[in-house]
Amino acid sequence: MNQDLIIRRYLPSDEDVVVDLWSNAAREAHPFLAGEGTGDREQKMREVYLIQADNWVAEHNSEVVGL
Repeated sequence: MNQDLIIRRYLPSDEDVVVDLWSNAAREAHPFLAGEGTGDREQKMREVYLIQADNWVAEHNSEVVGL
């Protein structure tokens, strides 16, 4: 089994899995914030942060597993 983790630049094709990872992490980290990781915050992630920021992802066995 390959245990290598690859760090690479975010690609637009990563968008859905990255937003899903972020959304799950945001809800876990901030359960006290209503709507965290959803709605307007998710839209801002897609429309601002993934486009304007320099993002990187962690990949294992050709699957994005972190950001």
